[in-house]
Amino acid sequence: MSVDSKDKRGLVKFIIGLIIGILCVIPLLYLGSTLMSLFFSNQQEVLQAQGTLEEIYNLITPLAIGESTLTPLLVYSPAGWWLLGFDKESRTHVGLLDKEVKPKKECENKVCLCICQNAANCEKKSACKEMDKKFLIDNANLAVKINIINLNITNREKFYEVEIVKND
Repeated sequence: MSVDSKDKRGLVKFIIGLIIGILCVIPLLYLGSTLMSLFFSNQQEVLQAQGTLEEIYNLITPLAIGESTLTPLLVYSPAGWWLLGFDKESRTHVGLLDKEVKPKKECENKVCLCICQNAANCEKKSACKEMDKKFLIDNANLAVKINIINLNITNREKFYEVEIVKND
């Protein structure tokens, strides 16, 4: 059995077509994986924020009035985001920006604790949790940038008092 020249040309055309097809698919796969990683990395930060809020909620729920957290709460993610406390007037003052900030729509006229990517706009990438009392730091609504901070939280009669614990 001999392979004639028509079969050889057909095989060469097939191999060249296969190589061209692979070379076209590789950039598409790369683009797709890049887009997916961008989408899911954004979602990952929101999930981290939700986890941090749940951790705070679970830590403060059992506190009796006048009682503080036994050990400071280490808050480190998502790094660079803002931990903001909103009262029923749904505003908090961010001193660094000298600006009033409003929470997500779901927290309007409610007491909420939010973690927002942008302190100037909590409507976009953020996570919020409704709370029973407002959070104050230095007698103002809580506004702290997350960057590996230790927080001590005390349950007062009408609010939670938050203090940043300095590591000496």
